[in-house]
Formats: sequence, C-alpha cells, structure tokens
Amino acid sequence: MKHFSMPIFLLIAALLAGSLNASVKAPVRHVAPTKNDPHIVLRAHIEKYTVGKWTPDMLDKVADILRYRVENLGGSKQDVRAVQPDKIVVNLPPSTNREQAIAVLLSKASMEFRYVPQLESKWSFIPEEIDGKSTGFEVITSNANGRAVSPGLLEQLVFSKKPLLSGADLKLNARAEIDQRFQLIHFEFQDNAKRTFEDFTREHIGKRLAIFLDHRLISAPTINGAIPGKGIIEGNFTPDAARTLADQLNAGALPVPLALSK
Repeated sequence: MKHFSMPIFLLIAALLAGSLNASVKAPVRHVAPTKNDPHIVLRAHIEKYTVGKWTPDMLDKVADILRYRVENLGGSKQDVRAVQPDKIVVNLPPSTNREQAIAVLLSKASMEFRYVPQLESKWSFIPEEIDGKSTGFEVITSNANGRAVSPGLLEQLVFSKKPLLSGADLKLNARAEIDQRFQLIHFEFQDNAKRTFEDFTREHIGKRLAIFLDHRLISAPTINGAIPGKGIIEGNFTPDAARTLADQLNAGALPVPLALSK
C-alpha cells in the first residue's frame, strides 16, 4: 500500500473541499416574466420621432401620458419612471391583467378625423371580429370584391394625407356613456378647432366623416348637419373598451411608438 506524502494529501483535501463547496452553490438562473409579473420595461422608439428634434424632456412627456393610463388601471403616478435615454419602467397594480394592461400602455392612441371620399361609393365597412367577438373597430372593404382594403392602399389613399383634425385638437374632457343598448364617447374640440369642424360638417352634409384610432376605423357616421365643435363617437365597443378609449383621449397620443424591452 502506497503512502501519500503530507503535501499531496493536503492538496487532494483542498481540491475535494473546493469541489464540495462548488456543488452546493445554487445556479444563477434568469427567469422570464410570468403572466402576472407587475414589472414592465418599455422602450420608446425615439428614432421614429419625425416632428423636429427629439429632446430628453420628451421622454418625460411619454412617462406623463403613461402615468395617466396607469392611474386608470388602478395604479399611481409613482408606478411609472422614465430612464434616459429611451426606457420607461412601469409597475402594474397587483390585480391588473398583464396582457390587457400592456395593450393599453402600448396603444399610440392617435385619433384622426378624416374625409375619405372612397367611402361614398367605392368602399364600405363591416364590424371587425376576432374569434367571434367584436373588437370595436370596422374593417374597410372594397365594393368591387368584398375583400378588406389592403394596408398599403389605405396608406397611399388615406393616411398619406393630412387629417382634418386629430386627437391633439380635442379638449381633455372625453367621457364614455355606458348603456345596455349602446356605448358612446362624448368629445369636444378645442376652441381654435371648433370652427374648422363646424365649417367642414356644414360643407359635407350627407357625406361620411371617418374616425380612426391608430389607423383603425372606429366609425364613419353620416353628417346630418353642421356640428358646432362637440360630438359623439358610436362604435361596437364593449363598456371597458369605451372607458379605455375615453381615458386614452384624455391622456393624449404618444409622440412615438413603444415596445416591450427585451
């Protein structure tokens, strides 16, 4: 039987001890957010800002808009924090549905009032449904073949042109009226936009006024007479969707799109 010298024995013992210590250390794991994880980090696509030069204070404006939305989700202003140059950190209220909250936070909420002459003869619209449920929006279809008008054609013929008015022209007093039969959203234009709206509606009696949210048609009612700066939006909303839209209009549109930060 061989006998180890003392230095070799100590070396083996030290290696064994190190091996044992390493074996009991918990591995570092990166856990993906769970469905109910209240912590969200959003990135502002500041490179897509096209109205002048982006400045750091604009990220604070984005955070202010999100604070309003979070408050309407049951949270507080302290739950939203801007982190320069392009991140927004949001802590959702514990009882909030994460997926629904993300949809509310990411919505640009850009409302546009447009005259779309194609809706007088060439195009129609039908309620949009997903999995048999109404989304509250309308799908614009071609009268020639009954198919949905492509996003490219809508961009070319509709969204490439300046709208009549936008959500920026609204007073921050939009409210949802909920009834068993319908859901309405009341809105009012700012004083400098009321004349524009009244003149347009007077000159387009019998025509349709298309109302879009983030380039999706909400409704296109027929103008029955001159409207002096106040109106209602009637769509295929659920009560919750109507309240959310009113809240978003009051918070204002995001100046740039947001995305979940990886």
